[in-house]
Amino acid sequence: MKKFMSILSGTLILLPVTFFALSFFVHAAHAAEAIEGIVAVVGDEIILKSEIDEQVAFYCMQAQIDPTDTTKVNAARREILDRMIDAKVVINEARKRKLTVSEQELTQAIEDAVKEVKGRMGSPEKFQEALDKEGLTEEKLRSKYRQELEAQLLATKLVDREIRSKIKVTGEDVEKFYKERKQDLPKKPAEVTLAQVVVLAEADSAVDKKARDKAEQVLKAIGEGQNFEKLAAQYSDDPSAENGGDVGVVKKGEFEEGFEKAAMALQPGQVSGLVRSRFGYHIIKMVEKNDEGYHVKHILVKIVPSDEAEQKARSLATEFRKKIEAGESFEDVAKKYSQDKESAAKGGLVGSYPVDGLAPAVKVAIKGLPEGEVTGVVPLDIGYHIFKVVGKTPEREYTYDEIKDQLRQMVLQERMQNKYEQWLAEIKKKTFIDIKGS
Repeated sequence: MKKFMSILSGTLILLPVTFFALSFFVHAAHAAEAIEGIVAVVGDEIILKSEIDEQVAFYCMQAQIDPTDTTKVNAARREILDRMIDAKVVINEARKRKLTVSEQELTQAIEDAVKEVKGRMGSPEKFQEALDKEGLTEEKLRSKYRQELEAQLLATKLVDREIRSKIKVTGEDVEKFYKERKQDLPKKPAEVTLAQVVVLAEADSAVDKKARDKAEQVLKAIGEGQNFEKLAAQYSDDPSAENGGDVGVVKKGEFEEGFEKAAMALQPGQVSGLVRSRFGYHIIKMVEKNDEGYHVKHILVKIVPSDEAEQKARSLATEFRKKIEAGESFEDVAKKYSQDKESAAKGGLVGSYPVDGLAPAVKVAIKGLPEGEVTGVVPLDIGYHIFKVVGKTPEREYTYDEIKDQLRQMVLQERMQNKYEQWLAEIKKKTFIDIKGS
């Protein structure tokens, strides 16, 4: 459902103190209930064997470690215990210093955690199934989260006060970092600048009506109170159907203008009427939005052109390709005939993209083409395309100005990590730590 301009396929910066994520609610659920198997005592905090077991099981699953490989599993267990001790040291210190977390802060953290889990489950039904499997209700889940999240918030406050607030990074620091580490920084990938001529396969009125009628029935079911996510899984023709229609967080400008305009008119929780795009009829549900973008779910009923319409579009694209071969300029053909109006107004120009991020069919079509050359007719999901390679830029080093903001964060994180490790070592010297076994 994305425009061609979004055919591209972050760097996660960790805080100095790394708590084990609430990777799933069983971690919070079981650990709080276990009363036996204390592995370690850290000040006034304890670490239970059940906590270690769950973290190890989750890590092995994510890292694809065979649970029978005792060497790797034991190494993971030692690493996890060490990190949990470090986290408990910080939490213990925060409590000693009488730091507190407000009820508002804690409530918001719990809401965010539950919301994140629900999002990963894909639908309310799957979320409820997971709760049932663990013998929990949502109320009990929130209660289980409460203690762990309070500890994390306390630790974060202490780290903010003792580490983050005391570190300053100047422009000179960033420039020095760039000069000294330039050879180790990632390279800017090879890019290609493309122009396009687009011909869409137009569905006839009968096909359009059939799709609209189906979409209206789904919209009616939503209006009657049926679950949006369940209907998406059952009726949507988009790949997001398996996630209850969830397409995730979208940056502004990434989807078609009509879709985005309809989405942004919604408030969180609201559902749109039918929204027509080149793909078909959409029903959009807003999850959340901000100045940068929005998070939506949608149901798509595709309008599938007939074989005759597909053939007509292909033939028309072939005809336009012949005009270019005969000497008519690509830009003029795009302006006169391309059905992507936005790029047509610019002589077909759509922009520059990393080569490795292009859709496979586009990447294959332009492979080996020099600047100024034109591809044959390329079939894509949204019609038939002819591409012109307007320019090519080889892989190169980033300039300082291109990445100075990211470099500032790298310098800050490196200094925070170093300062944190020194600070943690000092606190550990003053903290009672008794490891009983893992």
